[in-house]
Amino acid sequence: MKQIIRATVSALALAIGGLTSAAPIALDNFDAYAAGGAMAGKNGGIGWAGAWTGSAGATVAATQASDAPMTGNAMTFVGNANNAASRALATTVSGNVWVDFMFQFDGGQMNHNDFLSMWFGPSSGSNNGVPNIGLKTNCGNGSCTADLFVRLEGTDGFYTTDISIGRTYRMVGYLQKANPANPASTYNRFDLWVDPSDAELTNLGSYDVRATGSTSLSSFSTIGWRTAELDINPQDRLLIDNLGLYASAPLQQRGTVPEPGSLALVGLALLAATGVRRRKAQA
Repeated sequence: MKQIIRATVSALALAIGGLTSAAPIALDNFDAYAAGGAMAGKNGGIGWAGAWTGSAGATVAATQASDAPMTGNAMTFVGNANNAASRALATTVSGNVWVDFMFQFDGGQMNHNDFLSMWFGPSSGSNNGVPNIGLKTNCGNGSCTADLFVRLEGTDGFYTTDISIGRTYRMVGYLQKANPANPASTYNRFDLWVDPSDAELTNLGSYDVRATGSTSLSSFSTIGWRTAELDINPQDRLLIDNLGLYASAPLQQRGTVPEPGSLALVGLALLAATGVRRRKAQA
């Protein structure tokens, strides 16, 4: 009987541990919105101060089986806009922060400097002078074949991964300060992992590429997306899904919403515990 109780406790611990990992600052998986509509005005997810704003080129799209591991709906971008989509956070962030999202170049043709980046910073003004993470094909000018990048400021970047059209990539960035305990200190390092394992995310030296330098950014309360150099014919289409910001490393069990398998595990564990108590009462 003790062995059964220990097994029940272990099952509960595993399930609950999965449900509580990496509490999010903000999340949006875009599934609360009707596919085919504009992203501007949509107000789903958690951790936000208001709805998405931006251009008509940012819309909600239903994902296909070929887009896996994306599921449900995603945010899709066509055309070019300095504010393709942006959104204010419910809280101002001044410490180290992780960003996690799924990305796909869904269709069109990749040329030098096809560009989609997520930026951190003020709600208005230039987003070149703040940290960016995303797509900048062929190192921008064709000097290499790597397509994914991070940067702290400016118009260039630090690059990794030669991507393929139609394949989904998980991008995880870690934006850091030399002194995260001091809210007035500025961000000076940005690491990027592409398709990382949990072990890689817990080993901070395992990043794929790192941007270092200095910024004037000590805190932010808005994130946004900028597109540039995307083609109209054939039309370039880019997908983003499962967007999240976290104060700790976002392991595979992201967010606070339990997966169905985790809920089932909790239910089985509770049933087992109830059965043990009943048998003991009848003995």
